[in-house]
Amino acid sequence: MHVKGLIWLGLRTTQFEEMVKFFRDVMSLQLIREEPELARFQLNKDTQLELYRLEEEFHAFFTTGPVVTFQVDDVDSARTTRRS
Repeated sequence: MHVKGLIWLGLRTTQFEEMVKFFRDVMSLQLIREEPELARFQLNKDTQLELYRLEEEFHAFFTTGPVVTFQVDDVDSARTTRRS
């Protein structure tokens, strides 16, 4: 398996407003979705980043750190490797 890139990154944070301002105003990322408990940014053509408040329930399983989605050259190989 070869990782070709990062497609998506999800982060839960206690500093939601500060993180939104950081990614929007300091990093100049394009804000493409904004709701009371989540914000989505476009990093480049193929990659998005989502921020969630801790109170956002749908992503409550993000408990140990960021959650990522990688683009790989062989999905079956990646699935087998992940299960090992």
